[in-house]
Amino acid sequence: IAVLTMNPAMNPDVARASLTAFPDHKAMVIVGYASGSTPDWLNPIIQESTVAGTPVFIVSSNYGSDHGIANPSYGVHAAATQAGAIFIEDMNSRNIFPILDSIQEEIDSGKTGLQLLKHIESIHPDLSLINLRYQTNGSIKQS
Repeated sequence: IAVLTMNPAMNPDVARASLTAFPDHKAMVIVGYASGSTPDWLNPIIQESTVAGTPVFIVSSNYGSDHGIANPSYGVHAAATQAGAIFIEDMNSRNIFPILDSIQEEIDSGKTGLQLLKHIESIHPDLSLINLRYQTNGSIKQS
């Protein structure tokens, strides 16, 4: 699992270098800003991953609460959603290790791409995966 923690100093080159260091990742978890938003330059990276069949989950870094992204339909999330990101609504980065453990466990059992995504959604009803749509070509897209 590739984990990318956003901060204001990060730029596209650093993000791409981080992800290319682990080219065989089966899922990506992005720890966004407190609202769950991410910079616009990250959207092509999200889209490349989802088109390749790698699910991209975004969690909020809002340490001040126990919930995740409070309003995933908020305007700043629209471009990441269109790029294919899946917002985890009910958990935030305070719960990052259980989220990663669940995803990794399913990867270890042989699940990838769409199969991984559907299974995570079925075994974790507390992970509200927002507006998820699956494309028939195997890539993952949200609408």
